[in-house]
Amino acid sequence: MLQSYSDLAACLSSINQGLGIGATCDLATPVLASLVSVSTDPGRVRLAWYVTSATVARIERREMDGPWLERGRVAPDAGGLVAFVDSTVTAGRRYAYRLRMSEGGTERILGETSVLVPVSATFGLAGFVPNPARGTPSVAFSLAERAPAALAIYDIAGRRRIAIEVGAFGPGSHVLPLTGQPALASGVYLLRLTQGSRSRVTKAMLVR
Repeated sequence: MLQSYSDLAACLSSINQGLGIGATCDLATPVLASLVSVSTDPGRVRLAWYVTSATVARIERREMDGPWLERGRVAPDAGGLVAFVDSTVTAGRRYAYRLRMSEGGTERILGETSVLVPVSATFGLAGFVPNPARGTPSVAFSLAERAPAALAIYDIAGRRRIAIEVGAFGPGSHVLPLTGQPALASGVYLLRLTQGSRSRVTKAMLVR
């Protein structure tokens, strides 16, 4: 991937040096994938990735240290989203998922993540995963029912920095990347999850 970017920079060197437009660059764009969301309930795992290629993605899964097995093939939608629902899971077990995609005849492994399938749907807030988080953090939480719910993140001075309605995720455990939300600086944050009369607060740290 780094080589692809280096090739592109070299191709555009004449422009960068103010020597004119130069030759047209016709280089392959490296396939990239980023996890958008993960949601689980006792009998289902729902995953979504954003990819930069229209190539069909092969979804692979493994349990613990077992072999990787293909679970399905999904073409990205018009917005580059690869969505996959796995209904062949067992409550209480941990699974890992990843994408296998082709780029110029070479296969790439992208977007690996792991999830624990809950035994029952509960209300809870784990905070940043991992904690401390680096870069753009993700928040792990769980809902016991489908009803309006709010996730809020406050800095140490008590100022609300992010507020997200999360009730539509429904019952089960969820991991929500904060992609597209206001950027957070390094520091300690308080996270609060509310749904009806229930509320959970936890502390998390972000390191840039």
